[in-house]
Amino acid sequence: MRRVFCFALVAVCCLSLRSGGAQEVDVQTLVEQLASPEREAARAALDQLGKLGAEAAPAVPALTEALSSPEPHVVAYAAIALGKIGKPAEPAAEALVDAAFSGNPAVRRAAMGALKAIRPESEAFQTAVERILLEGDPAVIAPALETFAEFAEEGVPKLREFLKKPRIGYWGAVLAADIGPAAAAAVPELTDLLDEEETEVRIQTLIALGEIGPPSAPAEAAIVKLLESDEVMGTRYAAAFALGKIGKASDEANHALVEAARGDDPMLKTLSLWALAKLNPDQERVVRYAAETIVSMLSNENAQVRSAAVRALVDFEGHADIVGPALLTLLKDADPTVVGNVLDALASIGPKVVDRVANALTNPDFRHYATRLLYRLGPKAAEAVPALTAALQEEVVDADDAAFRVEVQLALAAIGPEAAPAVAELAKSLSSDDHEIRGTACYALGKIGPAAAAAADELQRCQQDLAASERIPLLWALLKVRPGDEAIAKMAAPALIEALDHQDATVRAEAAGALGGLGEYAQPALDRLKELCEDPDASVRDAATQAVKQLEG
Repeated sequence: MRRVFCFALVAVCCLSLRSGGAQEVDVQTLVEQLASPEREAARAALDQLGKLGAEAAPAVPALTEALSSPEPHVVAYAAIALGKIGKPAEPAAEALVDAAFSGNPAVRRAAMGALKAIRPESEAFQTAVERILLEGDPAVIAPALETFAEFAEEGVPKLREFLKKPRIGYWGAVLAADIGPAAAAAVPELTDLLDEEETEVRIQTLIALGEIGPPSAPAEAAIVKLLESDEVMGTRYAAAFALGKIGKASDEANHALVEAARGDDPMLKTLSLWALAKLNPDQERVVRYAAETIVSMLSNENAQVRSAAVRALVDFEGHADIVGPALLTLLKDADPTVVGNVLDALASIGPKVVDRVANALTNPDFRHYATRLLYRLGPKAAEAVPALTAALQEEVVDADDAAFRVEVQLALAAIGPEAAPAVAELAKSLSSDDHEIRGTACYALGKIGPAAAAAADELQRCQQDLAASERIPLLWALLKVRPGDEAIAKMAAPALIEALDHQDATVRAEAAGALGGLGEYAQPALDRLKELCEDPDASVRDAATQAVKQLEG
């Protein structure tokens, strides 16, 4: 969690910035350079063409030809460049599909990445995916399916064809699960696949029907049959899951789930009770019994059962009084997957467990988990501000204490303006010798915003003791707590402009966002901000686009 906060405030304390702007290079010159016998010269040309993005569209024919090079590194770099060009590189799609079958894994990855970026015309890509499913390896199939799923309903007719073909029926079911409810028209073909002899196909098909949800109701009878009689327990697990997701409370489904829940298999019991609660949300007795029994599974010796129980309990937010305390006790589980699922479940319950989580801040065994959970809850955790503020008053003795203080400050930042009562304690962290403590304090004050104006003097004072690069988090915070202050804007603009070239995308995004509100002082950054409107990272593109609008408006 300590590395996910926006603006990467700790990282910018050690800024490594490039200087100068890239000179414009003629596309034709770069195309000619591709034919250079010197490997590094050709590679440099490929790299430059990629950086030009859509402006390098005239180079598509040459880059397509480069895909047939006998040298894997040339093919990989050509594919990457085509992907960065985007839609104008669509004529290279067929050659990229061929490259996806390369014996070199780097080439395969680059080719599929390019196809995903280009997103060629639906029918052509669907045909390419069929070939990949028939001939490719999993490393190529996975990204191909991911891209195909983006076509959603548009790709369902082709999906239905996949499901009818023995060799790719399994992958068709994987794709249907990814598409979800939009794949409802494929329910008849998926239902037919439930008769497949291969266990993996039956299980994946049941998962797909579950992800499609209520439209899979016509398959209920076949699913109930598998729940009742399939010899493979994994299939029965998937059948219970599917019935719960479909949510149709028929007598047959209820009976089958009740019988399954009476068995000795803890995983099947957990999934069947969860499904019964989903099928009968208005039956208070059924829902409560299911919640209580699933909570008891949290102590099962099997980590997979415990994880399944935690995921199931996410759907019992109406019974936080039952599941909340039990989930908190499981935060010390030895399996990190279980702990992650517990945090997800507690976050879904939300404010109903905040008071218990806040109390855990004083427990050395639970305090790190508590801060992580409060961070996830964000503004919903406002009730915990007094406890978090009190935690900041504790002395930092060792590295664990320092890490805890960082996490507390991040939690306060996630809460935002409602964390204003913590401003005085956060301001004390600004003089810390620990750059992470100092950086996260700046971040928290900035996220609190004008309500943290009382810390402005301390933010300005602390700048005097720091190197230029280390002042950036302080300047960012000042801009947030004193919006509209021209003196601060004038002082902060140069450092933020430099930060637009930082290697960390979150730094670039937050710098762009901050510059958008600096008016005339940010004008020197306008050209660079326009370049960032095409940044590979979506958050940077969005922030830069908004900043350009503000500065030109």
